[in-house]
Amino acid sequence: PGAVLFIDEIHTVIGAGATSGGAMDASNLLKPALSSGAIRCIGSTTYKEFRQFFEKDRALVRRFQKIDVNEPTIEDAIEIMKGLKPYFEEFHKVRYTSEAIKASVELSARYINDRKLPDKAIDVIDETGASQMLVPEAKRKKTIGIKEIEATIATMARIPPKTVSADDEKVLQGLDVELKRVVYGQDTAITALTSAIKLARAGLREPEKPIGSYLFSGPTGVGKTEVAKQLAASLGVELIRFDMSEYMERHTVSRLIGAPPG
Repeated sequence: PGAVLFIDEIHTVIGAGATSGGAMDASNLLKPALSSGAIRCIGSTTYKEFRQFFEKDRALVRRFQKIDVNEPTIEDAIEIMKGLKPYFEEFHKVRYTSEAIKASVELSARYINDRKLPDKAIDVIDETGASQMLVPEAKRKKTIGIKEIEATIATMARIPPKTVSADDEKVLQGLDVELKRVVYGQDTAITALTSAIKLARAGLREPEKPIGSYLFSGPTGVGKTEVAKQLAASLGVELIRFDMSEYMERHTVSRLIGAPPG
C-alpha cells in the first residue's frame, strides 16, 4: 500500500500481451485499476512515442496527466552533474575538478547539438573517465581537468581541439578580421555576414533555431565556398557540404535519400 508504479517506456504497454489480434493487452488491463484509483502510476516516454503510440489510445491518455519534462538550464545541469560526480569518480577511479564538471556542461551545450542536457554532459564525463583506461597505467591521470574535457568534446563533435578551448566572445569579436585575412576582396559581404552572426549570438533569436540561413550569390570563383569553409572553421562547427551539381540527373537523387524499393 502506498507504492507508486513507475513504467519506463510506457508506450510499449499498448499492444503488449495481446494474442490472436485481440484487444486485451497490458494497457487495457491497467485502465480499470487506474480509473478506480487502486494503483498510482507514473509513466515516461518521449514526445515522438507519445504522439505515435500513446496519444492514439484516448481512453488511456485520459487516465494520466501529461507533464512536460523539458531540458534543464545550464545552471541546473551543472548542479545535476555535481550530484552525479561521486558515482563517476568511484566507477572510473579518477577525480573530476569542479571546473571540469562546469566545462562538460557548457561545452557540450555549445558543440553537441544532437542530444540534450544533462545526458550529453554525462556522456562527456563518462567518456573522459573511460579514456584514461586506454592509456598505460603509468601515464593515467588521477585528476580530470578542463583540458581532458575539451579533448573529449573535440572528438565527439569532430572539431579541432583548439576551437573548443577558444573563448566564444573573443572568436566573435575577431570573426570579421579572421575571415578577411583568409578571403580577399569580399570585405562588404564578410562584414554583412559577421554582423548577422553576432546579432544572432547576442540572444536575439529562439535558442532552438539555427543561427541563420545565408545565401551567397555571385559568379564562379569569387570565394563563396571558401567563405563558408573558413566561417565553419572559425566558429568550430562541422561543415557538411552538398554540391547540387552532382544531383542533376533524375537517378542521382538516390545518393541523398537512398534507392527506391526493388
